[in-house]
Amino acid sequence: VCIFSPEGKELGMSLKAGQQAVMKTIATRSICLPIPVLIVPPVVMSLLPLTGGAAMLGEMIVILGCISVALPAALAILPQEMELAVDGLEPEFQNLKDISGKPITSVMANKGL
Repeated sequence: VCIFSPEGKELGMSLKAGQQAVMKTIATRSICLPIPVLIVPPVVMSLLPLTGGAAMLGEMIVILGCISVALPAALAILPQEMELAVDGLEPEFQNLKDISGKPITSVMANKGL
C-alpha cells in the first residue's frame, strides 16, 4: 500500500501497511457483515404469521433488506484512509522527518474498499 506523510507527500510502498489494511478489512467484513443477516431474519420470521411459499418469499425479502443495510454499514465502519504509527512499519519509514524537520510519527494510507 502506498503511504503518505500527514502533509500528503508520498513516502513509498509499505507491505506492513497493506497487511494491516487487509486484516482490518477482514475483521469488519467477517464480523459486522454477517451478524444482521444471521440474527434479524429468524427474529422477524418468528413474528410474522406466514407459512408455505409466503414464508419463503417473506424470508428472502427480509434477508435482502438485511444485506442491503449491512453491506454499506460494514463498508462504512472503517474509513477508507487509515492512520498508522511508523513504529509498526518497515525500518525505512521510522526515521523520516517532515518539511519543518520534526520526526514523522504517523503516516496515512489508502486501504481502498
